[in-house]
Amino acid sequence: MTTLLECMLELGRATSQVYDLIATESGSTTTIKDKNAIYNDPGLFEGGTIWFLEGNNTAKCYVITGYDNGKFTVAETLTSTIAGDVFAVATNKFPRHKLKQKILDVLRFERTLLKNDDLVVLDDTEEYTLPSGVDNIMAVDVAQNTAEPWLWRRNYYWKEHAGSLIFDPNKQPTNDDYKIRLWYEGNHGVIAESGSILSSVNIKWLVWKAAANLYRDELTRIKQDNPMEVDLMNEAKSYMIEAILNCERYELRSMNPSPRLSGF
Repeated sequence: MTTLLECMLELGRATSQVYDLIATESGSTTTIKDKNAIYNDPGLFEGGTIWFLEGNNTAKCYVITGYDNGKFTVAETLTSTIAGDVFAVATNKFPRHKLKQKILDVLRFERTLLKNDDLVVLDDTEEYTLPSGVDNIMAVDVAQNTAEPWLWRRNYYWKEHAGSLIFDPNKQPTNDDYKIRLWYEGNHGVIAESGSILSSVNIKWLVWKAAANLYRDELTRIKQDNPMEVDLMNEAKSYMIEAILNCERYELRSMNPSPRLSGF
C-alpha cells in the first residue's frame, strides 16, 4: 500500500528536482548532512521538502528551512540523525504543502473505483440497505466461503434503488453470514499523511493527475504562457491518459457496470 507521504514524494519526483542522499555523518535533532550534496545554488532548497526514507526518522517529511554545504536544516524536532540514514530532498519549486494539497484534491474530488464488504447474507433476503456512502454500484460479488481469502462469484441479478440493493426473486444469495462485496464509484476522500491510499486507486494516474494540476496552477499564478511550463503540463496530461488506459484495462480505477441478466 502507498501512503500519502510516499505519493507526495512520487509527485515531487515527477515535477521537481529530487535528490536521493545518505547521511555521511551524525547530525542533530534539526539537521542531517551528506557531505557529497554540494550544490551551486543553496537557495533552491530553502522552503523545499525532505523525506526520511531509512533510519531513526523513517516516514517523516518536513519543510527544509536551511541548507549549507551539504547540511539540511528543518524546524521540527527529529530523532537524532546518524551516518547511514537515507533521505530525499526536493527543491522549492513546489513546496510541501502544494504537493500534499494536489494529491488530496484528486482523492477528494475525482471519481474512482471503491469496494465495500460490510453486507453479509441473510437467509431468504432479497433487499439490503446499502452501507452509508455507497451508491452508483458497478458490480456485486458474493463470497463462496467464510474463511480468508474469500472466493468470490459475481451476481448479475440485482438492481440499485433508493438506497437499497435488491436481488431478483430466487436469485438472492442464500448462505448465511457470507459476505457481499459491492464495487461502486465514489470519492476516495482525505487521509492522514501516514494513511494508505486504497489499492483500487492507480498511483501513476494519481501522481500525474496531481502533476497536471500543479502546472496549471503555476501557469495561472505567473499569468503568462511559459512555454516550458506548458510543455510540462501537457507531458503530465499524456502520462495521466496513459495511466487511465492501463487502469481501465485492468479495472483498477473504474469498471463498466455489470450487465443485468434476466432472473428467469
